[in-house]
Amino acid sequence: MTAEKPTTDTRQFGVVCQEPVVQLDAAQTFREVFPGAAVHMFHDLSATATELDALASCTVLLVIGPGLHFTDNSLPRRLAARGAGLVLVDCDSAEVEGFGIKPVVIQQPFTSETLAEALRKV
Repeated sequence: MTAEKPTTDTRQFGVVCQEPVVQLDAAQTFREVFPGAAVHMFHDLSATATELDALASCTVLLVIGPGLHFTDNSLPRRLAARGAGLVLVDCDSAEVEGFGIKPVVIQQPFTSETLAEALRKV
């Protein structure tokens, strides 16, 4: 008898977006690409930075702009220290690259397929 592979993903992911419908679509894509994974939703970067400590195993953070900026935010440093991936949609990658994290960048409009492809690159 052989052991079966688990069918669910135990990693945790975060989605930061100020538009609820876009955020829900992105979270659904996470769940399709990584079945069973926990997806946490945030509306701003400050709240995400505050709650990141609760997400001890955060693997990938997806940030969907525009309007979200990392200026004076410890979030990129904390993600880099954890080895977490970062996917940016319509955000300036230069804001985070100086903190030692190389994000995957995609542009709006994005589809579930383009987002899924980006998530697989992280």
